[in-house]
Amino acid sequence: MTTTWRKTVTEIDKPALQSNVSCDVAIVGGGITGITTAYLLTKAGKKVVLIEKDDIRGDATAHTTAFLTHVIDTDLQDLIKIFGKENAHNVWQSHKEAIDQIEKIIQEEKIDCEFTRCPGYIFSVTEKDDKDLITDIELANELGFKLTHFKDEKLPFKNEGYALVPNQAKFHPLKYLFALQEIAEKHGAQFFEQSCAEEVTQQDDKTVIVKTTQGSISATHVVIATYDPFNHPKELFAHKGPYVSYILDIEFPKGVLVEGLYEDTNNPYNYFRIDPQETFDRMILGGADHRKEVTMDPEKNFNALRDYFKTIFPQIEYKEANKWYGPILEPTDGLAYIGRFNEKKPNQLVAMGFSGTGMTYSMISACMFRDMIEGKKNAWEELYDPRRIPTFKQLWQKGVDYVGEFFGGAAKNIFKSKKVNE
Repeated sequence: MTTTWRKTVTEIDKPALQSNVSCDVAIVGGGITGITTAYLLTKAGKKVVLIEKDDIRGDATAHTTAFLTHVIDTDLQDLIKIFGKENAHNVWQSHKEAIDQIEKIIQEEKIDCEFTRCPGYIFSVTEKDDKDLITDIELANELGFKLTHFKDEKLPFKNEGYALVPNQAKFHPLKYLFALQEIAEKHGAQFFEQSCAEEVTQQDDKTVIVKTTQGSISATHVVIATYDPFNHPKELFAHKGPYVSYILDIEFPKGVLVEGLYEDTNNPYNYFRIDPQETFDRMILGGADHRKEVTMDPEKNFNALRDYFKTIFPQIEYKEANKWYGPILEPTDGLAYIGRFNEKKPNQLVAMGFSGTGMTYSMISACMFRDMIEGKKNAWEELYDPRRIPTFKQLWQKGVDYVGEFFGGAAKNIFKSKKVNE
């Protein structure tokens, strides 16, 4: 399935790596994390070689809804319970700064990628959900983040109340990604497609070898930015949960909803962005998530999203312009894993477990990698350390979440009779 983002860009093929090369930093993975890292490192004067097993754009990046928000998927109450108030503040702050940094790069490099600042709305499905939402809003305000609760008719669909989150953003992820790639190339970065990394070997304290199907890269540092790291499952196996999320591109009448980011409090939750077009408004609607290992007919999940749209807008006629599904990797304890995963391999860096906020996590990761490679202390290094060990409580909670998500989404869709979208 070709996503809306891919339909609206021109992709330029790159050659495969067919020789042995050397550089300062080897990057494995041609999605937004890898490309952003290449951009920042080349701007810092590093010689960079990036390889991608398929086409440069990344699987997760090409299939995202491209929200830019500092409100990550893990509820603030849970973040505070697990990591404490100071760290919870730092999590939101890191994502807030990531949005600012993305905006700064877009402005400085004059990148045309439809970047727009907009409000975010989190709306409650039940009264209990709204009580929890109010608690999160109060905690957010205590931590210095301005969120406001409303219970009015501004949102033109049924809800029990909602949070207004100001100054969020959205963009076209591939227009942004390809612009960064082009700039990095002008600064000397090399990009290779159809070049699958087979093995990463720590040759000595200063050299890492990345072996591919037809060549190799010798580097001082290696960054693994492949959504789900391929080279060290033992260390990180218990840290992740692979999911699939489904997306519809819907065209409907202008002015029904304010431009912005929206998500509900269902489990699994539904989320959408509103993008005004010339003659209609576009809704990129996502949801119906389930664990990857649960075998499902994708069309049943798309039908669940169609039913959801009809539930909130029963009188609105719409056109379905596109549909696709993509991967999400959930972290066990609610935070991504970014940095050194093994003390014996200090010049091998990894990023994974971005959940539903991969666009901001990509910038956080790239900034952390740049600082770590340059020997600078990064403010977020300890917060996202991949070597942190999930507690039994966190593993248990993830299991509870899985059960809730399964019966809230996957099981319902598995047994739902197939409907024809008219």
